[in-house]
Amino acid sequence: MGDIFFVLRMAVYTTLIILVMQIKVGPTTLEEKVTDWTHRSEFSMVVREVAEGAVSFLGIGYNRAVQNINSSFSKYHSSDQIPGQRLKKKMEKVKTFFKETFDDSKKSVEESTEEFLDSEE
Repeated sequence: MGDIFFVLRMAVYTTLIILVMQIKVGPTTLEEKVTDWTHRSEFSMVVREVAEGAVSFLGIGYNRAVQNINSSFSKYHSSDQIPGQRLKKKMEKVKTFFKETFDDSKKSVEESTEEFLDSEE
């Protein structure tokens, strides 16, 4: 029973905060002022820089780990079993098929267009 009252109390507090944030002070609301302040504050700049550094660190670490795994894996397995390389041959076949089909279709359309133009003259 206490949990339900807690949830209801928090819903009321949230609603009150939302209503207060909609009060206009000058040309903008309090919500816009708070949002602008948080984006321009020194603290948010520091947090953003830390986040960028963490993402960069994780990306470099991930790439190094994948390189090490792939290099040690490729010593013992053929290239068609390496992740990212398995479908390479199939993709090349699909690519050539689409290119040939496109070229054939293009040639057919050009021939049909020439025949149509010749028949009109």
